[in-house]
Amino acid sequence: MLLAVPNVSEGRDRKTLEAIERGFAPARFLDLHRDPDHGRAVFTLAAPQGQLAEGLLGGARAATKGSISQPTPASTPTLAPST
Repeated sequence: MLLAVPNVSEGRDRKTLEAIERGFAPARFLDLHRDPDHGRAVFTLAAPQGQLAEGLLGGARAATKGSISQPTPASTPTLAPST
C-alpha cells in the first residue's frame, strides 16, 4: 500500500474539490485539508502502486478540467489546459 498527498490550487469551491476527489478513484480517499484563505487543498490517498498511479492521473485530469489561467486573490497562478 502506498500513500500520496497531492495538492491543488483550489481551496474554496467544494464542488470542484469533490469532483477532484472522485477523479482520484480507484485510490482510496483518506483526508482533505482545505485552506480557502490561500486557495489550496491537500488530499491524502492510499492504494496499491498501479491503482495509485491511475488515481493520481485521474485526479490531475479532474483538477485541470475547469482550470482558469488568471490568478485569483491570495493564490498562485494555475495552469489551464490549452483549447
